[in-house]
Formats: sequence, C-alpha cells, structure tokens
Amino acid sequence: MSAWGNKDDVASPGTVTVTGGTTVTGTGTFFANNFVVGQTITIAASGTSAINSIANSSVLTVFPAITNASGKQYTVSEKPKSTVNGDGTIDPD
Repeated sequence: MSAWGNKDDVASPGTVTVTGGTTVTGTGTFFANNFVVGQTITIAASGTSAINSIANSSVLTVFPAITNASGKQYTVSEKPKSTVNGDGTIDPD
C-alpha cells in the first residue's frame, strides 16, 4: 500500500481510445460512476495524466495531453494532487 491511502487502483473496466491528446473515450467504461476529477489515469503505451473533466460514463478529458491511442487498457488511481507539477507534467510513482 502506498503512502497516500488504500485506494491506489480504482475499478477500471473496459478499454479507452485517446484522441487529440486530451479526450479519452471508453468502451465498456463507467467514468461518471467510478472516477472523480483530480484522479490519475495511466493508459497503456500512452502515458499518465490527471482527469480534468468527466462528461459521462464514456467520455472524459485529461491534462496534460498524452499520446493518442486506441483500444488500450488503463488504470485510475488516487495519487496525491501534488504529483501534478506546475508545468503540467506528472511525477512518476
């Protein structure tokens, strides 16, 4: 367990596609029910970013932008907000 609590990984069903570097569209996802703004999303082979907004169960936006991807697995965690740097980068785990 990490230093920030017992909720490192939040349920992350389905797969995601990233377009434009900031829009994440899910298939078989439940973004609005499972996640909140400020959590950290890591998308396989694309990168890690903070959830900026959640539109519904299958669309959210991130900041900073990450590499576009299609049909990728992902994880969401409740890392402390202090891992998002002022320049928009995120410190690694």
